[in-house]
Amino acid sequence: MRRPRCFSVVVLLLTVIACGGTNQVAPITDASSQQDAGGDSSTSDSSITPDGAIADPNDGTPTYTSACTPLSKQTGAIINTQHGRLDGTLAYVVPKAGPSSCNGDDQHVHLQVRAANAIYDVAVDIGAFNGDVFLYETDIPLPDGAWSEGWHDDPLSYTQLGVHSPQFTSQDPVALAAKIQSRLAGVNHVSVFGTGYAQKNGCHLVHYVGGANDGAIVTHPLADTAHVMLFRFSSQGF
Repeated sequence: MRRPRCFSVVVLLLTVIACGGTNQVAPITDASSQQDAGGDSSTSDSSITPDGAIADPNDGTPTYTSACTPLSKQTGAIINTQHGRLDGTLAYVVPKAGPSSCNGDDQHVHLQVRAANAIYDVAVDIGAFNGDVFLYETDIPLPDGAWSEGWHDDPLSYTQLGVHSPQFTSQDPVALAAKIQSRLAGVNHVSVFGTGYAQKNGCHLVHYVGGANDGAIVTHPLADTAHVMLFRFSSQGF
């Protein structure tokens, strides 16, 4: 059964471009190695603690992979090229300038989200320079219905949430990358609003776009109140 929709979805056909680099920020993982092992061996580490902003006993124990899963092994195809919401569990976080084989590049943090027995890439833009990307965080119920593993054609509008550009604060790319990783530490379930890649194995545009096609990272989506990270570029006003 389809979940209720609050407003319409505008289709965007976009592809992602990523470039390689070297690790600068330690990824969220249960192993000390940051090298691409080309595997998807799932383990957990109770020593990794969550951000702590929301107590969520339903989140469960994380099962992070011991190394990032390379794009060549990301063969899932549940995501379409429209805007939507990916509900899954966090498997790995590829840091700023992480391994290019895992889609790592200098201007994104890449979440690797497990859904429907596959790993999906989520590119979160952190900007090219200080003040390029702005951030706003809020605690609200998960937008557009309950968490349900998979990809959903769910809309998201910052302005419909009552959020406007002056509420965002300027970010430095390195600091923002670290903040995203901090918010994700110890997290199991996640929801991500974005627009799917043409390859259907991930999504991007996890920031303000307009027209109910806005992106966001949501942690603790099973809680009555979830934690939502919203992003915009310095040139965007709404």
